[in-house]
This record gives sequence, C-alpha cells and structure tokens, in this order.
Amino acid sequence: MPPRKKKVDPEVQRQQFEQWKASPEYEQIKKIATLLETYDYITETTKDFTGPWYLYLNELVGFFKLYKVKLGKLKEFKHEHIRSFFFGREDKETEKIIIDGIRCGVTKEHADRSYFCRHKFIETMKYIKDIDDLDPETFQKAKKEVIKIMKEFVKFFTPHIKYGHPEIYDLKIAKVLEPLTNLIDINNQYRQFMITYKPEVEKEVRDFMSRVIVKKYINHLQEVFRVLYEESIKPNISCLPDCKRLFYKIHIYGWEKNPVESKYLKPLNDCFLKMQKCLIEMKIYGINYWRIPLHSNEKLMKCIELLINADLIAEKIIGNPLKRDQLNFFYNIIGLIYKSDEKIRENLLKKDENITKLAIPQLIIFKQIQHILSWKFAKKEREEKIRIQSEKLSILNKIKEEERANSPLKKRMEEKKVMEETTVSLKSKMNITSPQKTTSPVKKDDKQEEEPLPAEYKLLEGDEAIYGRYWYLENLIGEDVREEIEECVEMLRHINEAVQQDIEDSYIKQNFNLYESVNSFKIQKILTILEVFFLIYQFIYLIGRIGLTQKQKRGDKKDKNETPYYLELSERENSNIRMNIVRPPELWNYPEILKEHKFRSIANPNKCYDDHRVDGLDKKIIELAQKLNNYRRFTWTEIISRIIDVYSGEENLLPTKIDPREDPTWFEPDPTPHEIEVQRKREELIKLQQINAAQALQQQGGGTDQPEGEAQ
Repeated sequence: MPPRKKKVDPEVQRQQFEQWKASPEYEQIKKIATLLETYDYITETTKDFTGPWYLYLNELVGFFKLYKVKLGKLKEFKHEHIRSFFFGREDKETEKIIIDGIRCGVTKEHADRSYFCRHKFIETMKYIKDIDDLDPETFQKAKKEVIKIMKEFVKFFTPHIKYGHPEIYDLKIAKVLEPLTNLIDINNQYRQFMITYKPEVEKEVRDFMSRVIVKKYINHLQEVFRVLYEESIKPNISCLPDCKRLFYKIHIYGWEKNPVESKYLKPLNDCFLKMQKCLIEMKIYGINYWRIPLHSNEKLMKCIELLINADLIAEKIIGNPLKRDQLNFFYNIIGLIYKSDEKIRENLLKKDENITKLAIPQLIIFKQIQHILSWKFAKKEREEKIRIQSEKLSILNKIKEEERANSPLKKRMEEKKVMEETTVSLKSKMNITSPQKTTSPVKKDDKQEEEPLPAEYKLLEGDEAIYGRYWYLENLIGEDVREEIEECVEMLRHINEAVQQDIEDSYIKQNFNLYESVNSFKIQKILTILEVFFLIYQFIYLIGRIGLTQKQKRGDKKDKNETPYYLELSERENSNIRMNIVRPPELWNYPEILKEHKFRSIANPNKCYDDHRVDGLDKKIIELAQKLNNYRRFTWTEIISRIIDVYSGEENLLPTKIDPREDPTWFEPDPTPHEIEVQRKREELIKLQQINAAQALQQQGGGTDQPEGEAQ
C-alpha cells in the first residue's frame, strides 16, 4: 500500500503563492499575458495563424527558458513554422480541403503531428492567459502540467519543422498565396517604374519596359479576380472584370484636363491607387500577414470592390475609344443647352423628361448631321489643296526634267548607260543560264501581288485619323438609319449657316416648360402681338425714334410674376433690333453673326425659306431622335443622366445594372466549357457543406479534429 501524501499547510501554500507572485517569474508571465490581450482570440480549430505574432513568439522563447524546458537546436519560434501546423489538416472521406481551387489536405502523419503541436501550443497560451486565475492550491500543479506540455510541444515541433513544414508551407500555403504573391511583386515593380520615370517623355522612351510590366500586371490581377469570382460557392466580387480594358482606362492620357472624363476616371484612378497602396503595405508586412483564403483579406477586398464599382461605371461611359468619343461629343452638345438660358439650365439639371427624351436626342441627331457635313467639307478642301500642290509639283518636275535633258552631264550619263548595257548583253550571251536573271522577275511579281489589306480599309482608317470620327452614334442606333442620315446631310447642305443656328435654337427651346402659365391660344395671340411690336420697333429704329427708353421703363414697372417667363425672354430678345435685322430672313450672310452664336428663343427657321426645306429636315430629325431614344433606351438614359451629373456636380458612385436584353442585337449565348466547370465545382462544394452539416447534427456537438490514437 503506497504511503499517503502529506497535506501541506494552507498557510505555507499561501506564503509560497505570495512569494511566487512577487517573483520576476510572475512578472515575466504577466507581461506576456498582457501582450496576448492585444491579439485576436485563437483556438485549436483556427485554420490560419496570421498577424503580428512575432512579439509573442519572441517572448515565448524566454518563457520556455524560464521554466528550463530544453529547446535543443531551436533558437526561436518562427512564425511560418507555427503557421504550418495550424494549417496542416488531413482530407476526410466526405470532405476535401479545397482553398481557392487548390487541394490543401496533407498526409496523415503530418496532420497528426500538426494536431499535437496545435493543441500543446494553445494549452501553453491558455496557462499564460489564465495566470491570474491561479490560487495557492493550484499554481504549483499548473506549473508542473505546463512544463510537461511544453516538453511535449518541443518533442512534436522539432520533427514537424524537418518533415511536415516543407510539405505544408512550401507546397500548400505558398501555392494558395501564389496569385496574391505575384500581384504584390508586380505591383511593386509597377510603382517603382512610375516613380522612377515620372515625365511622360521618359515613359514613352522606355515603353518596351512598361509594356512588359503592364502585361504581367494584367495577367496577375486577372488571376486574382478569377479566384475571387470562381473558386468559391458564391462569387466574392460582383462580376469578373476585364483587366485589359481596366488598364486602357487607367492609361488614358490627358483626362485630368477634361471635366467629363475626369468625373469618371478620377474615381477609377483613385481606387486603383488605393489598391496599390494596400498591396505595398502587404508587401511591407510580409507573407505571414496575408490571410487564407484570398477573400479573407478584408482591407484588400474593400479596395477591390471599390475598384470594380468604379470600373463598371467607367466601362459603360468611357470603356473604349468609341465610347470616349461619344462621351465628349454628347457632353459638348448638352453644354449648349446648359449655357443657353437660366430657366432651361434649371430644367436640365432637374433631368426634365422634355429635355432628356425630346430636346437632347433631336439636338444630337442634328449635330451628328452637321458634323458629317463639316467632315466632308474638310476632306474635300484638303483633297483640293493636295491636288493643287501635286499640279505645281508636276510642273516643277517637268521643268527640271527638261533642264536635265539639255544638260551635257545628262548626255554623258546616257552614253555611259549604253556602254554598260552592251557589256551586260555580251556577258549574258556568254553565260545564258544565269540564276539571277531567271529568278529576279519572279520575285518582283510576287512582291507586287502581295496585298495584306484592301486599299479601301486603309483609306477609311486614314480619313478618320485626319478628320476625326465620322459616325458617333454607333451601337446607339440601328445601322439602317445611315441612309436617312446621309439624306439629311444633303438637305442640310442647302441650308444657310445662320439658319442652322436657328434650327439649333429651336431644338433647345422647344419641349421646355416655358409655357406653364398660359395656354396655347394665349401664346399664339401674344406671339402675334410681339411680331407687330417687332415691326414697329424696326420702323422706329430705321427712322430714329425718341422716347423708347421711357416706354421700356414703364414696361419694367409691371409685375414680373404675372408675366410668363417666355414673354420676358421674347421681349428681351425682340428689343435687340440690331441682332434681329442682320439675320435671315431679313439679311443673309452677315459675317458677324457666325462668329459667336448666342441662344435666341424667338428663332423660327421655318420662315426663312419659302420651299419649306427646313420642315422636311425637321421631320426626319424628329423621327431619327425617336429611334435613338428607343433603340437602347436603358443605356442611352444612363449615358445622358451621367453627363448631366457632371454639370450638376452630383456624385453617383454606384453602378447600375442594365439587362443586356435591352439591346436589340443581343442573344443569350451558350455557356462555355469553363463556365460549366465552374458551376460544377460550386455544386460539389454545396453538397459537401450539406453533408458536413448533417454529420454535425448527428454527432450533436461532438466531432473534433482529434486524430486516431489520441484516446490511447
């Protein structure tokens, strides 16, 4: 029968406990416990060990030495070694460990060793955390137990570093983090290049370097987006953007000076710069701060979400050269409405339907017709200049040829040429089978027959490069209207430039809420009275009148609230007699009115021609405007709305979802093999989750990751 243990006097225990709390040992443990409070809570089931744990690991080495636990060859606890045994787990029959599309399960030997290291590490941490919960009866027993735990930890940790760590860390963790690692490295190269070569001239000189860096950046960023979008049950990002288009928008030159481009490219560039700074911070912190899976890096995910939202908006507005030209073209046209009048400006900024659905489409169609006409005039003028220059050059060449033909040097050269030809003919008779003479004509013929591109295609590219874009409404209106547009161009060719200004003013003024206070009968009556007043004013102006200012003063005393806005505007413009009498139909081709165009609400282009040529053009423009408004109405509405936001200064950084079926040319494509494979993987992951949930319910709270043999 073993001897009974002697009971220790409680007073002695209390004194020993007080001495221990006053010792340097307790102070050191308390210091480590205070440090642990700054870290996130971790347990045996934590799947990744990331963060600034190096401070705790350094103190942990001192704790082992304090309790005289032999570490052998270990001089420090490296973060990556600790991380690998937290990550190392074995695949189960019903659950395969797949992270970001990569199989991360390890062998049973490494998984068991990682399990023991993980549990001993957490138990040691719990002892340090709960140091204040010890009492005189338990502190010595707890100390003995933790020393035993630390010895067992060293026993399992040493072979883990030698055998398990290379497989887990180098083949699993590094493989999962490879897309993020590549992106961080190329981001660092990209930033260094942009900082080193700031001037645009230096960047152009080293274009061969930038193209390589940008190409790698596109590939690595696209891979990160792909992992976030495809390698999970639910996509972690709203869509899968095209990084080539993203970098096209980022590298657009001169957008800072363009108000409409900067409105949507500045947020995109700011978000891209914010993501770059986040990647640089991750580079500085190191790989042990990068979380697994990829979407668990919260700060990076926020930057990516903002970047994708800004890209979705910019892609619809300025996603390619065509959209960029359309944006600037529409912005300048809407600017005419914005600058025309205060009341019109208010209605524009309110996005009144009369403006967005009627006035703006009509004005854009009219300006497109005007642009085509000026484009053709510019081309014709340039071709005429080239023809005149070629005629002058041909005359000069003829004179030079005549001078050369009559010069004595020319005669000597001809005699020398005849002598050379005779010698060549004699040599050819002596050696008839000369390979050069038989093959050279064939080569010349081959070169003449090779034409990589048709001449018409090259001319079309050259014309747009010289005169600018010909057709701005591509993809916004059907191609069947091209013939109608060309007919309108021919009709506009026979209309005076001043009348074209009146047509523009008529589209700006019509369909605005300027007639709210009077009905149509009163308006017609008032307009007739105004015309009579205009004739009276014109007559008085020609003969010279006295007292006009007194009448105007009497008119100013009327209550403005009772007078419709349209009448005030018309009276003000009709009073400008000098401007009215130098315009059609009173006076034609007055040069000063074409220099600076000012909006006139009293413009009436239909009265300028007796043959009603303006009426025919106006009907066609109204029909084309309706087609423009209805062809892709959601896309069209968003473009116009966002351009108006530039003038109003409103911020709308949320992308709008547009159904692709609103495009008449859209058809639902069949899923690609890659999309089918992604959907199949997601279905498998969902089934595995359902199986795991069912097993967890059956076990009723049991089922730890304890390996076989633990109970033994």
